[in-house]
Amino acid sequence: LGALGWDQYQGPVDIVTDYFPSSGTGQCNVVFEVPGFVAV
Repeated sequence: LGALGWDQYQGPVDIVTDYFPSSGTGQCNVVFEVPGFVAV
């Protein structure tokens, strides 16, 4: 998985939706965990 073109992310992700076709590229919704960041 790449986030905004960044292919170096090595952390875990939570897949929210299955892969689906969209605009000819395909998408899936995921949550990228960022070490040291706590969402409030």
